[in-house]
Amino acid sequence: MGMPIKFRRVLNHHAGCYFLNADQMAHWANQPYFLDRDTSFISS
Repeated sequence: MGMPIKFRRVLNHHAGCYFLNADQMAHWANQPYFLDRDTSFISS
């Protein structure tokens, strides 16, 4: 996109950025937990 990208280590170890191809996205979107908004795995 014509701009530099910086990668920095985050303070929140749950933070992340994931890039999926079309096949991976279709697989994920077909899972029963897709967009269920369950955050029970997050701890303080």
